[in-house]
Amino acid sequence: MIREQWVITVLNVGAIALNAGCSRAPPPESIYPVSWYEAHNEERIARLQRCKENDGTEGGSPNCMNAQAALRQLQGRPNQKSVADGVKLP
Repeated sequence: MIREQWVITVLNVGAIALNAGCSRAPPPESIYPVSWYEAHNEERIARLQRCKENDGTEGGSPNCMNAQAALRQLQGRPNQKSVADGVKLP
């Protein structure tokens, strides 16, 4: 009887530990401001491409919106080199 209770306890603890490990959400992604995307050309281009490819899942994310705002602001500056780099806003 004691052995059965011990086995059940061990199985319950194992199930709880397994469930706790599986239910953890991934850490939240850092949100970068518009000024960061203005200063980081390659990251802005990569983010805009990712937003375009995953429009249904992350098109409205803060990073997508900030990267798009940065691109718009940079497009208003004629002296800025490689502003759009072939990325066009919808």
